[in-house]
Formats: sequence, C-alpha cells, structure tokens
Amino acid sequence: MNLRGTKEMVELAADIRNLKVFIHVSTSYSNTNRETLEEILYPPHADWRETLHICETVDSHTLKVLTPKYLGELPNTYTFSKQLAENVVADVEEPVPGWIENFNGPAALLAACGKDPDLVADYMPVDISIKSFIVASWLRGTKELSPTDDVPIYNCCAGKLNNITMGQMIAMGRQIYPSVPVNDMLWTPGGDLTKSKTIHYIKVIFLHLLPAILVDTILWLAGRKPMLVKIQRRIYIANLALMYYITKQWTFDNKNLVLMRSRIKNEDKKQFYYEMENVDQYKYFVNAVKGGKKYLLKEKDEDMPKAKRHYNRMVVVDIIVQIAFYSTLFWWFLNLNCIQNLISLISNHS
Repeated sequence: MNLRGTKEMVELAADIRNLKVFIHVSTSYSNTNRETLEEILYPPHADWRETLHICETVDSHTLKVLTPKYLGELPNTYTFSKQLAENVVADVEEPVPGWIENFNGPAALLAACGKDPDLVADYMPVDISIKSFIVASWLRGTKELSPTDDVPIYNCCAGKLNNITMGQMIAMGRQIYPSVPVNDMLWTPGGDLTKSKTIHYIKVIFLHLLPAILVDTILWLAGRKPMLVKIQRRIYIANLALMYYITKQWTFDNKNLVLMRSRIKNEDKKQFYYEMENVDQYKYFVNAVKGGKKYLLKEKDEDMPKAKRHYNRMVVVDIIVQIAFYSTLFWWFLNLNCIQNLISLISNHS
C-alpha cells in the first residue's frame, strides 16, 4: 500500500497534462535510525529492484526470515516502506514496486501509553498540517522550474515551536477528563508513566488484565457477552506495535516549514497562515477528547450531564474500593507471623 500505491500515483501524475505540482505526504518516522531528522531526502535503506524480486519469488515463510535482515535498524515494515516511497517520488525516472506486510501507523494511539514522562510528544492540529500542504503545493506549482531544482522537503511537525512532554500530557488529561467523561464508564480513569518495564507489565496484569477478567466473568454470569478482555488485548497489541515510537526521542528540524509560511501573500494569510507556536495545548486536547466521544464513540452532547453524574459516582466507588483494599492489605500484613512475633517482642521489652 505504501510503496506500490505511491508508485502508481506518480505514474498517474506523469500522464496528466498541464499538471503543476505533485505533493507526497510521508511520515516523520521514515528514518527512525537517526536521532535528528533534517528536511532532506535520505538515501534508501534497500535496493528497490532487489526487494521487489525477492518479494515476488520467495514464499511467505522465507519473507518473514528475510524481513529483519532488510529492516536493519528500522523498527518495522511500515517505516521501511514509507522510506522507500519517498525515494520513488524523488526519482520518478526509476519507479519500482515494493511490498509491505502490515501497517503500523505511529500516530494510531495517543502517546499517553509511553513510558518516559520526560519524552517530548510532537503533536500538530490537523488543520495546520492541511494548510501547510496547500501552501507547499502553491509554492511549487507557481514556481518556474529548472532541471537543477531540488525536491522541496518539509518536516510538517511542531518541532521546537510548541513542546509538550508525555508527563505534562498525562497531567493535562487528568484535568480534562472530569469535565468530558465518556458514557457508562466502568471505572475512573487513572494510570501514570514509568521507565521500568517490570513495573509496566505488573500494572498491565493487575490494573488491566485481571479487572477485565473479573468484569467479563460478571457479564458472563449475567448472560451478557464478555468483551473487556478482548478490548484489553487489542490495546496491548497496539501498544506493542507503537512501543518503538513512544519510548524514543527524535529531534525534528522544521526550518523549511517555518520559512514557507513567510511566503504566503497578505490576502491569503487569514485562510492559510499557521502559527503552531500559539496553539493552546489545553484547548487542543479538550477538543480531541470531545471529538473522540462524538465521532469515535458515537456519543451525543445531550448525554454529557448523565455521564458526569456517573463519573462522580464512580469516583466515590473508587475511593471506597481503595480504602477497602489497603485496609485489607494492612490487616494481612499485621497478621503475618513475623510481624506478630515482632510486636510481641516489642511489647515484652516495653
């Protein structure tokens, strides 16, 4: 999809008369083996013809064996194929079809499932991205070209213009959620970030898997279809696919993107000028949560008061359960033989 689709679009563009510009939108993560990403075209990670020949002539098992050798420092076939697609666009004289085994988009989930609170999460409102695509198209399409012109490349990202760490994002989420809770929540939202894999997996078991099994058991006993374990499994698999992207830090250079907006005409600035540095982060994520409720969960705005009442009830239930849990844990600890002997020893000495 990534490589062959791009090749076929380039071939289609070549057949269109009077075409002024062709814009290819890649991904910021096509060269993840580099810590600093400049606005340039990097060399391909593999030979296109050799890749195509192997994919068309060997069986699926052999492909699985060869894939890690091809990927090298790249994390998956998504990144690999997107990087090759960039070179297809840059070198239309030699379009080569390619292959892809799966699709692991790095932006598929909110980066709150990361494990380092100090990592910077690069977020940009989609309307700013679209405006920059249109401006880039206009600049390229209205310029007299010469054979020596390079392909203009822009890192469409926040970069250093408007930073937010994953820790700040989690804190912001805690502030936002009480005002826009989802309908019929099973428990109050929580969680935090940790740099320890051991602690992470312990929390996955005790805070995700075991509660999901308990809820599914109750649903099964009530004659309803269990669902939570299945959902948690999907979240866990998605987290594994994105782990490479949400546990590493890259520096994106977007000087070309910033310079590009200075070329916009005064009469077009109202519609197309973009200021990433002035985006209100809190408002951005509030709108993101509201959009998720409305367009993904299909929830209605008029249900919000009911959702808030249910949220407040679940907060009380959560407090009661925590008090009961830690009280039971404390009672169990006090009744251990070693603790009883220690208490008796202290009492006798007193």
